[in-house]
Amino acid sequence: AQQVPGVGGVMKVMPFMSFFTLLTVAFVPLAAALYVVTSTTWSAVERAVLYRDMPGAVPAGAAALG
Repeated sequence: AQQVPGVGGVMKVMPFMSFFTLLTVAFVPLAAALYVVTSTTWSAVERAVLYRDMPGAVPAGAAALG
């Protein structure tokens, strides 16, 4: 039987795959939360910059609050 190149390396890594899964489960929700916070902050700053030169302009969402 012939050995496929690279199988030896894969077999060395296989026992650690469950740990990689645990790391992924631990960090993906953190990354998603960081993405939401960053994009929301970016949008708020962007709107503030865009609407600063428009007197009387009401940013989206502000009309529903007041």
